Amino acid sequence: MREAVNRLSTRALVIFSAGNSFGCVTFPANLKSVLAVGATDKFDVKWNYSPSFSNGDSMDLVASSGELALKGDIWTMDITGFSGYNPIVHCDSCPGIDPLPELTANQKYTSHFGGTSASAPQVSGVAALVMSYAKKSNVSNRINLTLDDYKKIIRFSTDDKGPVGWDPSYGQGRLNAMKAMVEVARGDVTKDGKVLLTDIVYLINYIYHGGPPPSPLLSLGDANCSGMVNQTDVVYLNNYVFKGGPPPVIHCYLFY
Repeated sequence: MREAVNRLSTRALVIFSAGNSFGCVTFPANLKSVLAVGATDKFDVKWNYSPSFSNGDSMDLVASSGELALKGDIWTMDITGFSGYNPIVHCDSCPGIDPLPELTANQKYTSHFGGTSASAPQVSGVAALVMSYAKKSNVSNRINLTLDDYKKIIRFSTDDKGPVGWDPSYGQGRLNAMKAMVEVARGDVTKDGKVLLTDIVYLINYIYHGGPPPSPLLSLGDANCSGMVNQTDVVYLNNYVFKGGPPPVIHCYLFY
């Protein structure tokens, strides 16, 4: 299993739930080659079942989830009928008694979803959004991002929780899809997937003429990764678009 995961991680971004161990990050999430995802509740507090101990920095980040035993705040629908998670359950050795009545109350859907198994798919979804945008961009340093780059983007665009910086309970922090997308869209203030003259005009209008700010996050206009949106970003983008200068910076959250 270790060899299979490590080989796969050279070709794809591998994401695992950290496990509902009430203790350490479980295998194979604790492998260095994967992103391990723990679980928090809707108040960004770590669920007690989510690991609190980490071998090295194996806990990468956390995402929102619900309680165990099909309770909590994550809602989903599975495949209907006997192919799904929630088919009709019968017990031949105990006539008239269904061993899991909470599963048989509705044979079509399993509504509640929890544990780190509900956290990891959220990270996978954000990773897919980030990778899809980057591949369609006209900015070379985004098209050629490595798997390690994507790992850094997802980890360091999180919202820090718990002790400042990385810690074994929250990893680098709680998943933030918006901030992750800004990392690969910086400079594209018109949000058309490309960095062009129109983005320069947009920034000029915002900075000098009171036009609308870059949205949904102001940092979308921070092309040079200075932590501010001002005339230096206009100069930076102008240099990139017309003079072949360096493209808008990625990994900005590593610098802030």
